Amino acid sequence: MRKGHQLTMEQRSNLIVPVTKLEIENDLKGIGDLKFLGIDGYGAKFLKASWDTIKHDVIAAVKELFDKGALYRAFNETVVTLIPKHSATKTIKEYKPIVGYITFYKIIYKILTARLRRVLGSTIN
Repeated sequence: MRKGHQLTMEQRSNLIVPVTKLEIENDLKGIGDLKFLGIDGYGAKFLKASWDTIKHDVIAAVKELFDKGALYRAFNETVVTLIPKHSATKTIKEYKPIVGYITFYKIIYKILTARLRRVLGSTIN
């Protein structure tokens, strides 16, 4: 027999409900634009600005992680995109590299912490 407080069946079920598109989008909106900057200096502001282009891929990746326990291989690697610093770029020095995975991990973190926050109060003395 286990000692101490335990989660109810309802609390356990709430921890593993499928992640929704709305949950992912709300968590992204809740991340400060300039917080958690990657090595490239870009944060959530860049992801939010490009959301219409990348939202389907990000949502699919987050859902796959929670549904299947599998992380897209690309998120275990560093994907670098070069963005021109101005319109007349001629050399590689005139491009800025960007990496978007930091904000992706922050979305996952926010989903996990929100779910745990709902049940931890009843289990800790």
